[in-house]
Amino acid sequence: MLPGIFSAFITFAAFVIAVVVRFNRPPVGHRLKAMIRIWAMLLALYAGLYWVSGGKVAGTLESVVFLINGVLIYGLLFCTFCYCYFVSDHSLSMLFMLAMQDRLSLDEIKRQFPYDELLRQRMIDLENNHFAVRRGESFELTPKGRSRARVAGTLKRFLNLEPGG
Repeated sequence: MLPGIFSAFITFAAFVIAVVVRFNRPPVGHRLKAMIRIWAMLLALYAGLYWVSGGKVAGTLESVVFLINGVLIYGLLFCTFCYCYFVSDHSLSMLFMLAMQDRLSLDEIKRQFPYDELLRQRMIDLENNHFAVRRGESFELTPKGRSRARVAGTLKRFLNLEPGG
């Protein structure tokens, strides 16, 4: 089992380095797609590290389980990274907390983050990710947007969460 765990963590470290290098070289475009591509390409590195560290690629059920265990760990580390990325990049609460670190007053925060600009950026994100399309002065959810809204709405109702984002 150790070759899979070792390989997963080393491959994930290589993933983080590759993402940092890639995101610092414009243009990136759709960042999630770039991260998925990097993750998938590094699966070859995982397989090589697994083999070099003594893992057997086939043979017994145990060796297959060890291989899959490492891939699962690598995948879960990727999902955790994506969550942290999206919280850092898209969370308004995080944006406001970063501003409060600089000891800004509420009025200064309102000036620094005007509502119309924040809303405009959110709508651009929805369009760029194909969740919504602009129809003149209004927006309409795409099938992809409707399905995600249904899932989120169901989860919010199931967990009895407050309205809002």
